[in-house]
Amino acid sequence: MSPEFIGYQKIERESMSTDQDKKITLQNLGTRLVESFKTSGDPKDSVIQWKIMVEHLTYCLSNYDHLTPEAQKVTDDLQEQLTVVVEEQMTAMPDTIEKRKMKRLSRGARGKRLFADGYIKVLETSLDATKTHAIYQKTRELFTKNLQIIMDLYQDITDNTLSGPAMFCKLSLLGICIDELLVAFHLSQRSYAGQSFSHIRTIQECLDLVELFNKEPKWAVLWTSDEQSKEIWRELKPSEVRKKLGKDEIFGKIYSLLSSSGSHPSFEMLRTRCRMAVKLSPKGNRQFSISVGGTPKTKEAIFAHVFVLLSMVMVLAQMANSFKKFLNDTEIMETLKSMTDEFTGFVIEFLVKPLEDAGRDMSDMKKSVLDTKEKLLKGCV
Repeated sequence: MSPEFIGYQKIERESMSTDQDKKITLQNLGTRLVESFKTSGDPKDSVIQWKIMVEHLTYCLSNYDHLTPEAQKVTDDLQEQLTVVVEEQMTAMPDTIEKRKMKRLSRGARGKRLFADGYIKVLETSLDATKTHAIYQKTRELFTKNLQIIMDLYQDITDNTLSGPAMFCKLSLLGICIDELLVAFHLSQRSYAGQSFSHIRTIQECLDLVELFNKEPKWAVLWTSDEQSKEIWRELKPSEVRKKLGKDEIFGKIYSLLSSSGSHPSFEMLRTRCRMAVKLSPKGNRQFSISVGGTPKTKEAIFAHVFVLLSMVMVLAQMANSFKKFLNDTEIMETLKSMTDEFTGFVIEFLVKPLEDAGRDMSDMKKSVLDTKEKLLKGCV
């Protein structure tokens, strides 16, 4: 099988600053090219001619956004022509470093090369709200509003004097959850679903420890002790913590999904980013594509946003359970009800309803969502 790498994130042409704000016209480019040949020394030398054309194309591409539409079209045509020439020459070349470099340049010219700086910029740049799906926009709206609430409540707790290993551990773990929420949200918004799952799973593990230390503070003493790490791991590894808490089937399934699709390399994770092509290669081999730069347009991209918002509600619930005496009862219950209502509405709108419209029976999922909501609310009563 022949692999093909697909970069899903949009890679923009870099624009270098010009000496003037006005557009570069076709006439400007022609004048510049003629001048390059005049000052070349020997314009009839084929090597010099090739060098001038490559340098000219580089200039055009570097200033592509400043070119007039006519100049852009000519630049596109020149790029295609030079690419064809390079590819024809490569067929007769031995496998050298120079040939491989030329092949990479050719791949870049055809928009099939993975550019590191482009992918880095995608993670650094704010999303354009006008070009993002409604689920991404709604998640950002709810996340921003509710994270501020969680941060405010967290600081309200720190205004008080806390004592004992359990209090220290619970407060510290909730602080970790805030960091993990930020990272999981950032990755999910850019369709890095698997990577987002890893951080969401860390949140679940932190919250399980918070819940355990809240119910049985003795385990916090062991967790912070100088005992051998093997003993701590044996008693407080994630699976043992869930067993001590008697975690039910719903949360067990969520944890398993986060592990298989995010934290651990698995075939399930591979399936989210690999696609088998219908068309065979020129040699008659089956082909497949591997996505690099996130996995948009997959169910995992949707679930990542769902789990980010669910994790926020769970963080709030554990915060209320662990530090109830330092918080205002009315405020915390109103906030928790509001967040659970928003989460339920989000799941119905973006997950349940689209599948119902497609003819799927979603009664079991609806019941599961409502059951989860009740469990979260009851945990704080």
